[in-house]
This record gives sequence, structure tokens and C-alpha cells, in this order.
Amino acid sequence: MKCFKRIIAFLAVVLLSVPMLLAEASTALDSPEISYESYTYWQDYAGQEKKAVYIKPMYEPSFAIDYKYLGAEELIKINDVCTDKDGNVYILDGGAGVVYILDNKYQLVSKIEVVKSTDGEEYYFDNAGGIFVNDEGAILIANTDYETVLATDKNGNYLYELILPESNIIPEDFTYSPIKVAEDSRGYIYVLSQGSFYGALLYSPDNEFLGFFGANNVASTIGESIKALFTELFMTNEKRALSDSKLPYQFVDLVVDGSDFVYTVTGVTDSSSIEVQTGQVKRFNPGGVSVFGNDDFNYADATVSKVLNVTKAQDLLGIAVDDKNFVYVIDSTYGRIFVYDRENQLLCVFGGGIGRGETLGTFSLPSAIALNGDDVLVSDRELNRVTIFKATDYGKLVMNADDVIISGHYDKCKEDWLKIMSLDKNNQLAYKSLAKIYNSEEKYDLALDYAKQGYDKQTYSLAFKSVRREFLAKYFPIIFIGIIVLLVLVIIWVQRRSKQEKKPVKNIKLNTMLNSLLHPFNSFDRVKYKNEGSCKLAFVLIAVFYCTTVLKTTAGGFLFTDYDPAEFNAFLTLIQTFGFVLLWTVANWAVCTLFGGIGKLKEIFVVISYSLMPLIIYNLLFLGLSHFFVANEVGFLTVFNVICLLYAGIMITVGSLKIHDFSFGRFVGTALLSLFGMVVVVFLIFITATLVQQLGGFIVTLISEIIYS
Repeated sequence: MKCFKRIIAFLAVVLLSVPMLLAEASTALDSPEISYESYTYWQDYAGQEKKAVYIKPMYEPSFAIDYKYLGAEELIKINDVCTDKDGNVYILDGGAGVVYILDNKYQLVSKIEVVKSTDGEEYYFDNAGGIFVNDEGAILIANTDYETVLATDKNGNYLYELILPESNIIPEDFTYSPIKVAEDSRGYIYVLSQGSFYGALLYSPDNEFLGFFGANNVASTIGESIKALFTELFMTNEKRALSDSKLPYQFVDLVVDGSDFVYTVTGVTDSSSIEVQTGQVKRFNPGGVSVFGNDDFNYADATVSKVLNVTKAQDLLGIAVDDKNFVYVIDSTYGRIFVYDRENQLLCVFGGGIGRGETLGTFSLPSAIALNGDDVLVSDRELNRVTIFKATDYGKLVMNADDVIISGHYDKCKEDWLKIMSLDKNNQLAYKSLAKIYNSEEKYDLALDYAKQGYDKQTYSLAFKSVRREFLAKYFPIIFIGIIVLLVLVIIWVQRRSKQEKKPVKNIKLNTMLNSLLHPFNSFDRVKYKNEGSCKLAFVLIAVFYCTTVLKTTAGGFLFTDYDPAEFNAFLTLIQTFGFVLLWTVANWAVCTLFGGIGKLKEIFVVISYSLMPLIIYNLLFLGLSHFFVANEVGFLTVFNVICLLYAGIMITVGSLKIHDFSFGRFVGTALLSLFGMVVVVFLIFITATLVQQLGGFIVTLISEIIYS
């Protein structure tokens, strides 16, 4: 009986589970599989160090619009896609000269194949480069081959054209080939022309040409500036005309935000560098002034090549901005979309393809990007399709929380960031945002903890400043009295020792080493002529210098160190400390011997080792003060560092003059030759190691062939 009841219960559980399993299976079938990894960059406050990390997807591909979806026989070349204020979608098949109009549910409404005027004249726009729809519903087409911007309504009725105006500020050889067009809320129209290095052509609401708007600057080096000055001063007009001129890179896309600020994007900004592509995205105010203020900011930087293990120069070609000023840029090389907030913080990277576009959400040759509410639309002129990415629930949560905290409403997004943290531990913005929230709530311990985890040095500094202020207010009298008592005890001890005429240190060699810090001339003279230098003490100093250098990196204050346990190499630090001393000793001895120096190898070693004491003192000062100073007090540490470096240099100079019996001029010459000799030795060591490695590989290969042949 019991067995029968158990069987009945088991069957009941199975039957109840079937609908749930079917529902899960149905969901899996209906949801497209994401064929790429979403990631972001963790970076420090200064933005210098970046590391790509996987994050929970903020966008996922939903579906693609292709020729079958539109009911067309074929699509030749989709050059652009845009949306209007009502969410309608406009797809420009530039190859065929057709505009497809879809409603906000992505259903085809109509298409425009020809624009007709009231007098029956027909206007075609095959090979058109761009499309834009203004708030009144007018469709502006950048009619590239026909050298015009064609305006029409949704029914294909001709409205007006923008042609190349006659103006003294337009060069005679200027070619008017519109590729992109946009209009702001006031009716001003911006036109990008193929090959134009002067910025966008700006038209008034009355279609009157007003001039060029914005432009990339030409970055030049000091050498190029001197060359240009020489050209202006000494070259003839004929040679000057034939000389090469460096032109700025042209804009390839632009968009206008709700405040009439114009965002432009430039593709490859430095053909000589794959790793660095700066000044790719600019933001101009309505007056045409770039307001980012930092052209060195790298939007879609080449760290992506390290993620994908491919090395290619990135080429940004499209940009879009939503009503909250989130910026979306697309890179045609890797097919990746980068999403930034209005403080230039990277939120996520999604998409892919690297020129293949084999699955949904990847691309072969992206051509444009547009936004439709929370959806991101990306067109591909090679595959002739438009991919629609939907924001995930997680993505919507992050975007909303980020917008709220940037607006300064910390109390309204705390729970959202805690939820984001629970969903994805790799979201650096969550750590930074919670640090700001807890700092505003005066929960400084939590603020410090989250700021440190999120590598947010700015918020950490603010919280620590408050903690330090509270600590000093509470314990300052005790600290002050303690310092006074300590100073008095030291003064009393020194006076007693001086009256007794006893040396603080009885060991002669140790006394010489310690005195070299305050009396280098006398001490190094004793090292030379009284043999009071000690190699054992020199090795101890090097060991202490090595240990303090390691501690400075690994145990220094969070605000002033960039310690990464995964990348820290203690052996490399050993080479930089002990290796430097050893190289200087050998190189300086070899050089000075040739130039009449009388210093012995031991004496040179002792001098360079004793000269490390100021650097050891700085390392110890750094270990203490870096835990007490805040970010804007870094100048004190810099001053201490410079003073200690200079004093170490003075000790090396004095010691070398004494042990070699050199004049100052001869010392400078031999010191430079010693540094050159160190470089030569390092190069020879590198070459030798490489040859030994190759020889070892050859021997291993030879033995393997003998054994297995």
C-alpha cells in the first residue's frame, strides 16, 4: 500500500512539472541565443589602466530586418537607418535608392522610390549616404551622387533641396558630396560632405548657408612646427605649394541631442597607431565650441583587440545619443557597440563579428546606428539587414540607476545599485555609485570599502578626508602632546651623549655609513683612504631598499598606489634595485678605469649602495604618509620624492669625486658613459638570453626528431 502511494505521488510530481518544463523550453526557443560576450572596462580614477571584464548582458539581439522581412526582392546597400519622434523607422537602401518606412512596431508601412515635385519632376537618390527625419516629419536625404540634400515628406512629395551654395569661404576645389545630414530643434541643418576637412556645412532654418560648423584639429609635434616655420621663412612660393600639408581627419557621422549639442564621430584618427585612437568623439555646443575639453579621451579604444586576440585599427563610423545623453558609438572593424553615459563612463560593450557577421547580433560591415526608445538599431551594408537590440531588464536597471545618480539623487537609487551588485559583481559602476551614496549618508567606513573595491579614488579621497577630520578632531591633543614629549626626549638624549663625548654608534664602519647621509664628503673620504666602507652593510642597504620598494608598491596608501597582485612581479623589482646597483658598479668601474679613475670595484659598490639611503627614507615616508594624505595632497609626496632623489644624486656625485679623484666635469662625462654602458650590458644580456633560448629550442627539437624518427 505504501509503495502504491509513493508511485502515485511520484507521478503527480512529474505531471505537475511538465507544464513548467514546457514553458521553460518554449522560452528558450523564443529567446535568441547571444553569440557574443558583453564586457566593460574596469579602470582607475585617472582612466590610465584598463582591464576588460565580462558583465551581465545589457542588450541582446531580438531580430533582424532583411529583404524577406520587408517583402522586397532584394536589398542592395543599406547605408543608413534613423527614427522619428513617434518611433517610426526609416531604412535607406542607398544602393537601390529606396526608403522603407516602418511603424513603431517595426511593421512596413510604405516605401519611397522616387520623389516628385508638384510640376511632375522626378528626383532619384540612388547611392544616397544618409537619412534624417525632423520633428515636422520631413525626410532629409543626403543625396551623395547628385550633390544635394533632398527633402521630402512621407509620401514622396518634394519639399526643397540644399545644394552647394556660392560663398567666399568655400574653397574653389570643394566637392559637395553629402553623406550625412541632421537637424536640430531650431531648424538648423548640418551636412557632412565626403572629403570635407572643414567640418559640417551649416544651414539656417531658411536654408541659407551660414558657414562651416566644427572641425577636427591637426595635431602637430614640435618638430613639425619647426619645419612649418622653416618652410614659411625660407622656401619659395613654388616649393611651398608643392610641400605636403597635413590635413585633419573628417567627420563620418553626427547627431544632435535634445539640447542642440552636436556629437560628431571620426573613424581612424591615427593611422600610425593601432593601440591609440584619440579624439574620435567630440561634442560641440550650439556655438561650435568643443566642450569635452579632452581630445585625448579614447572612446572605443584598442583594448578590444586584446579581448578578441586580434590586432586591427578601430574605425568608428556611427553615433547616436538618447534623451538622457547616453552615447552609443559603433566600431566597424570589430562590430562592437560602446555605450557611455554623459560623464564618459563606459557602461557596456556588445555586438561583434569582426567582418563576418555569421550570427544574429554580429556584423560584417556596419553602416549606421540609431535609437528607438530602449532599442538599438544597427544597419549592415554588407549583409543588408538591420539588427534590433533590446535592452535587458538588467540593462534598463543600470541605465536608470546611472541616470539618477548622475543627476545627484543618491537617495532614490540605492536599492537599485544594491540589486545590480547582487546580479553582477563585475559592474564597477555599482561599487563606485554605492561608495558615493554611503559617503553622502556619512557612512564613511562603507564608502571607503566600496570605493576601494571599485577602484574609485575620487570618492575614497572624499570619504577618507572626512574620516581623517573626525580622527584629528578627537585625538589631536593626545597626538600633539605625544610629539612634544618625543622631541624633548630626543633633545635630552642627544645632549647627554654629546656631554659624555660618546659616539651614538661604536662600530666604525657602521658609523661611517650612517654619517655619509649627513657628511658625505668626510664619510666617503674615509671610505677611500681609511678603508671604512663595508660590503656587508652595502648588501644590507640594498636588501632594505628592495624590501621597502616592494612594500611601497604592495602596502602603500590606496590613493597613491596601483597594486595589482596578478601583475606584480617581485623578481622584476629585484632587478630594478639590486640589478641597477650591480650594473652601475661594473659599468662605472670599466669606464672610469679607462679615464684614469682610481676607484676600486668595492669602493664604487659601497658608494652607490650608501647613496640609496635617501631613497629608503622616502620609501618609509611614503609608506606612512600615503595612508594619511588625500588625493589633492599628492604634491607633498612629490616634493619629498624629488628632494630624496636629488640628495641621492648628490651623494653619488660626492662619492664618485672622492674615490676616483675626478673633477666635476670628468665625473659628468664618465657618469653619462656609465649609463650608456649599462644600456649596452642590458642589450647584450637580452641578446644572449634570446640566443640561448633559441639554441635550447633547437636542441629539444633535434632530440625529439632523433627519438621519434
